[in-house]
Amino acid sequence: MNDTFALFSLLSYPGVSPQIARQLIQLLGSAEAVLKERDKTNKAPKGVRDSLWKKLCAPNVRKKAEKDWAKIEKEKVSYVDYRQDHFPLLLNHTYDGPLLLFFRRKPFPRSDKIISIIGTRKPTKDALVFTKTIVESIKHVSPIIVSGLAEGIDVGAHQAALDAGLQTYACLAHGVNQCYPAFHKKIKATIEQEGGCLTEHPLDSPLHPGYFLRRNRIIAGLSHATIVVASRTKGEAMVTGRLAFDYNRAVFAVPGSPNYPTHLGCNQLIKKNIAQLLDTPSDFLSAMDWKAPATRKNNCQSKLFQQLNRQQKNLLSLLDPTPKHIDLIALKAGCPVGEAASLLFELELMGLVRHVAGKQFKLV
Repeated sequence: MNDTFALFSLLSYPGVSPQIARQLIQLLGSAEAVLKERDKTNKAPKGVRDSLWKKLCAPNVRKKAEKDWAKIEKEKVSYVDYRQDHFPLLLNHTYDGPLLLFFRRKPFPRSDKIISIIGTRKPTKDALVFTKTIVESIKHVSPIIVSGLAEGIDVGAHQAALDAGLQTYACLAHGVNQCYPAFHKKIKATIEQEGGCLTEHPLDSPLHPGYFLRRNRIIAGLSHATIVVASRTKGEAMVTGRLAFDYNRAVFAVPGSPNYPTHLGCNQLIKKNIAQLLDTPSDFLSAMDWKAPATRKNNCQSKLFQQLNRQQKNLLSLLDPTPKHIDLIALKAGCPVGEAASLLFELELMGLVRHVAGKQFKLV
């Protein structure tokens, strides 16, 4: 059995979320091993609730998964699971990230500059102009622009990226064969030529309100930074902004007049210290430190390096001019996050390391 298909089958069972599937796989070794164990015994393994184990015997789920998988392969829909090299790296650093993605055209590329630009479906003209302005102003650093293909700010961000010659990716709340809203079919086709579309849902999955909220966590998780251009106090953009904050990513919001309901959400994000205030593109670039790296003074750094202790040297060897999140640095260093934070602070005082937005660090 193809283990990606086994993963698809496991995720098809009612009540088996990506988080639960990941826990089962960690316990038993693989998705295939989980299904084989379930076929072998009705007794839940140690560490697995009986109620969850019973869900894995729901009738006809496996047969439907086989039928759906055959259609996926027949229609040559591309897919990638969380263990493969071309799975979006940042999604594996979210606690509730997807384990399997479907896409058309190009897989999501590895990049150190990925921005989600999101907002209300009914923006003011000024908000749309700002969306285009910020994309145009930062195109020289070649970011990848991510959004949700919805009306308003989302599609405005995609179009601005295409106009600027940048790659853009749409996160869908339905299957790759579908398009919602339907009148975005043309721009969806263009996005697939210049970038791509990503989704957890295969082919012709039915639309469901809950899928849009699940889609939002992918938008937030894919990106180094999320920009909320305009939003009411309640809406998907607010959910995405808060998720990005929970994932320790940089969040920015564009302030606006309290007389406009579509600005109140951004003002609230700023007021609650969830988002940094963003009113000029240069503020964004400065906060993210996205510019051509300056030439380092190798002689000075060489002398400083000789003065470092073993732990400091080890941590410094893991860094480069591309910002890395502290969780990833600690993981690679094999030490607790608190210890890594202390060492990074020492290196920052020496002028060897710089702290940038979103709990990220880079060589000076």
